[in-house]
Amino acid sequence: MTSAPDKREDHDDLFSKMVDRIETTHNQLDFKRVLRDAMDRYDLKSLAFMGFNIGNFQKSEPDILVTYSNEWVEHYRSNEYFDVDPVVHQGLRSIIPVDWSSFDRSHPRVKKMFRESRDAGLGNQGLSIPVRGRNGDVSLFSLTCESRPDDWDKMKRSYIRDFQTLAVYFHQSVIRSYSKDSSEYQLTPRELECIYWAACGKTSDETAAIIGISRRGVRFHIENAIFKLNAANVSHAVAKAVQFQIINPPK
Repeated sequence: MTSAPDKREDHDDLFSKMVDRIETTHNQLDFKRVLRDAMDRYDLKSLAFMGFNIGNFQKSEPDILVTYSNEWVEHYRSNEYFDVDPVVHQGLRSIIPVDWSSFDRSHPRVKKMFRESRDAGLGNQGLSIPVRGRNGDVSLFSLTCESRPDDWDKMKRSYIRDFQTLAVYFHQSVIRSYSKDSSEYQLTPRELECIYWAACGKTSDETAAIIGISRRGVRFHIENAIFKLNAANVSHAVAKAVQFQIINPPK
């Protein structure tokens, strides 16, 4: 039978390994894997990172890494819940972790959002941890679970330091993923061509006609470039390629 000190040592060892993984993570796929592993480790329903003013790109939309289902993400966006979501608007104004039970849910859309989020499997309890950097960067590290209030209180007391530490390390690792030197991005000539023409406003069909390959081939090279540049989509990949002077499209 494992003693309490042994259990604590096992937990500390697993936690240290998780922090080490976060520190060495550089792309979206691995970030999401880390989130899912942490979610399983703490028996959570979801984990989410939302970062603003992260890296060198002043984008209008935040950087988002979540374990939510694609269906819930699309539902959230299509219903424009971002406009009323207290997790975002109150969480970003706080300097300490915010328990979702403190939110005013009297507004019909807010009440509907939380009801639907639970139906989508996000659980009935939530916590958001704000992290602020030195250069105007700010993020929210949010977690949810399905738990009775008394069990939820015990869980927070047991793991709040873990969650706060993970939030800070995750924030810093996402920032580092943007600050890689351009020489580290090894795009093939075809990938460079496809990203260049995307930067010029060409569609996949137009690019295929210009460089003489299939539309599927264009999509293949663009997807590879997105992955190598640690980008969220084509526009983000183009922005990073231009920022690091990997391509120089006409202005």
